[in-house]
Amino acid sequence: MKEKTKRQDGFRRGAGGVFKCRGCGKQTRATNETLGFKTCPPCYEIGGMLNGLSDGNVTVAEFMATCESLKGFDAELHLDSYAQHVIKEALEWERENS
Repeated sequence: MKEKTKRQDGFRRGAGGVFKCRGCGKQTRATNETLGFKTCPPCYEIGGMLNGLSDGNVTVAEFMATCESLKGFDAELHLDSYAQHVIKEALEWERENS
């Protein structure tokens, strides 16, 4: 049996092949950072940033800057209705508390 090997790009050979991302539906493969979450790298990062945004640890500007810097990020694909709701709520909170 062939041993699982790690590639430099983070994809893991033998880690189960291609699957549909639970966040955006895009076809992706497991990486070192997203293994077990069944998400593509942008959705994984956005999920963590959304937690920070809803907790008040990240500003909307920081959230959007991070999203824009993600390789493969597409706002229409990766910012679903829940993400848009969290952003709207955070913007309102920032306006009220500035």
